[in-house]
Amino acid sequence: MLRQANFALWVTFACAAAAQQECDTREYPLSTPTARFQDNGDGTITDKESRLMWLRCSVGQQWNGTDCTGLASRLDWVSANAAVAALNVAEEVIVKLNQARVFPG
Repeated sequence: MLRQANFALWVTFACAAAAQQECDTREYPLSTPTARFQDNGDGTITDKESRLMWLRCSVGQQWNGTDCTGLASRLDWVSANAAVAALNVAEEVIVKLNQARVFPG
């Protein structure tokens, strides 16, 4: 019984130690220069080279200028795809509105 309890404690602490990992940027420097990324000021980041854009926070959270706040949404595959589709539609609308302001006509 004591052997089983010791094993259970070892597994618990071993898993917790493995889950808490950090990047050692002193020994392994960041591979992509931060100058490559643009903070769009609206909770999104753009990779200026690839032109990919992504959210700073998980779906369900909000960017307050320094941190992600709120709880991340737990989504199944269908819900995640719907959330992405909604974000893409919203982005298209924003792009069209910005284009209309720049190129009225």
